[in-house]
Amino acid sequence: MTLSEYTDVGNESTFCYQVEWGTEKLGSISGVSLVKFGIWKRKANKIYKRASILQDATYSWLEKYGPDADTPFEKIRSLIVEIVQLAQRGDFARIDAIDLHSMAKWKIAFLYSEYRILPLYSRGALVAISQGLGINVNSDTNTFAIHTRILERNDLNEGVVQFAFGLWHKFVEDAQSNSYYVVGSKYWSEEEN
Repeated sequence: MTLSEYTDVGNESTFCYQVEWGTEKLGSISGVSLVKFGIWKRKANKIYKRASILQDATYSWLEKYGPDADTPFEKIRSLIVEIVQLAQRGDFARIDAIDLHSMAKWKIAFLYSEYRILPLYSRGALVAISQGLGINVNSDTNTFAIHTRILERNDLNEGVVQFAFGLWHKFVEDAQSNSYYVVGSKYWSEEEN
């Protein structure tokens, strides 16, 4: 994957677009800035004033990944490959330590997980659901461990997407206005509401 295949303004075939919008029915991560992807192509004349964001004439990126657009992209691409490989092997516990925004990395992990984790990408949502189910978690609990404990409660053996959708609406406060964490954020009722 090249940098222009990873991110490009208006190109729906890029990796970032597909993760955020092309797979939205498997959980939306919109509503969180492009910072979640580590490096992104800016719209014309967009300037960031945060010290942690560097930019050149075309791209912006998080300073922690390197001094120029090529260095961060190579780092981020290697992190994505690692996430994909770990998800395909089912080694989800190691994903927490990967230095990529949590929403992006857990969405990527889910997409390559063969439905072995929940389509919930926010740790806050996972914690809220855990609390609602009476599952004890704390700040040291690995995110995958939270996924596992919640999935153990799927007594009806319903599909992971349907199970997650039900939990989201039952336990996550203000699910309608913060619908970017999980599947089902844009369903229509029979009355088309």
